[in-house]
Amino acid sequence: MEQHQPGIPPKVPLGQAMSYLHKNWDEFIRYIDEPFLSIDNNVLERQIRPLAVGRHNWLFSASEAGAQATAAFYSLVATCKLNAHKPYHYFKYLFENIRAAKTDDELRALLPYNFDSS
Repeated sequence: MEQHQPGIPPKVPLGQAMSYLHKNWDEFIRYIDEPFLSIDNNVLERQIRPLAVGRHNWLFSASEAGAQATAAFYSLVATCKLNAHKPYHYFKYLFENIRAAKTDDELRALLPYNFDSS
């Protein structure tokens, strides 16, 4: 980089990229020193993409109650995933057992983080 950068005009895209690399060199080589660091945030981007798409769709909820129900549903799905449960299996369990839950404690016991998928 140091050998080629002086010969590249600073206003062309390659020159701008080289300049950026030079200014941020310490941050870039950090990935060499710390291999557990990810050089991008693609994993996170893939996880939040459904929320970004959903956010657009939620603009068209028929009512505030419908939007709140949708938010509750997506929260349950996300909690399932965070607890390594397949949402289909959790919702099957939930719909089979929710009518029997009469108290707040019984309802809390049905939440995804209390679900035993084995």
